[in-house]
Amino acid sequence: MKLWILRFTLLVSLLCAACNQPAETLSVDSARSVEGVWKQTAHHWTTEFGDTVFVAPEHDAYKIYLDGHVMWNCEPDPDSIEWFGFGTYELNGDTLIERLSCMSLSMQDAMGEDDEAILIVEFDENNFRQTIEMIWQDTVYHNTEVYVRVK
Repeated sequence: MKLWILRFTLLVSLLCAACNQPAETLSVDSARSVEGVWKQTAHHWTTEFGDTVFVAPEHDAYKIYLDGHVMWNCEPDPDSIEWFGFGTYELNGDTLIERLSCMSLSMQDAMGEDDEAILIVEFDENNFRQTIEMIWQDTVYHNTEVYVRVK
């Protein structure tokens, strides 16, 4: 019982001390956070020369970044193929690395042996654009997805 009281007292003391700390100012890195909910507004493929080769039809797709975790989901295609993934992420400058630990079969097929996606990102407070470079039959393609922050 004494140990429980000691632990409780320590916890309350720590909470009181934390409440009395001055508010932290945002650093440049935390101000450039992708954390939050994002809704996809566009998805297209271009060649390395800028030629658009595919524009995906509109559908609901979302990404959620929270505490180092990422979740991606979209409504199923008309053929009922589902696309989703869950894992962790790291943001280093303009490079976002997503490591998926759980994903749909269609996502597994698309990623092949990799469970890691290296994305080049551009974002501000309300807009997010990710591009992944892929090579197929000696042609470099850029798979680009554009998102807007859900408020």
